[in-house]
Amino acid sequence: MRGQRNSLPEQVKIGSVTIGAVPRIVASIGEGNIMHLAKKAKTLGADIIELRLDRMKNINEFEDIFSCVRKVTKLPIISTIRWHKELGKTQGSFLQERKRRDLFSRVIPLTDAVDIEINSRIFSSVAREARRMKKTVIASYHNFKIIPPDGQLRSLVRKGFSNGGHIVKIAAYARTLREAGRFLCFCIPYRPGRVAAVAMGEAGKLARYAAPLCGSALLYGYIDRPYGPGQLKVSEIKESLQP
Repeated sequence: MRGQRNSLPEQVKIGSVTIGAVPRIVASIGEGNIMHLAKKAKTLGADIIELRLDRMKNINEFEDIFSCVRKVTKLPIISTIRWHKELGKTQGSFLQERKRRDLFSRVIPLTDAVDIEINSRIFSSVAREARRMKKTVIASYHNFKIIPPDGQLRSLVRKGFSNGGHIVKIAAYARTLREAGRFLCFCIPYRPGRVAAVAMGEAGKLARYAAPLCGSALLYGYIDRPYGPGQLKVSEIKESLQP
């Protein structure tokens, strides 16, 4: 998929939700009563549901979950099966890449978007299959120790787009407010809706609030428990966006 970056559509959608000038709230759900949490996510103002399949107890029994979430919320779904190398301290299901690839093939027909790690060896094949089925591809990178230098960040974005991503999401740990500010500034040159910057850690919380001002496409929040250090509640994000 070399050259894919130059053929990106003017507007990206996840299901019926347009990604771009208006920041979109993503509610991450993966443990507990999925239906209850999904209903609550919609009530609190989420635009999109992220199903963290890697955090579910029965990872192979997800088909009914998709249909029920759609029925009770009518919201688009992002499907995530996190690569064990980018899980950080929050543990999920450990899957060999072959099994994870097979699981993505089962998930893609049911979902609106997939989140797949840029550096995983199955990235390109998952992106090709998702695009073939008209699904949105979120090319992601997670670093629970540092925010990489700007040159490395730009390289990740290029790689994400050139290998099939519609949106590039970078989640990285901000050790200082200065580092969090640098991360936000990195987003500004990109077309709105193309890059999502997720600053982790206590220093990153302020950057999460400010991310929409710098063009970050997606704002990830939680309902009952965070899936990363410094993650905000969906209700907090919604309140911060009120005029």
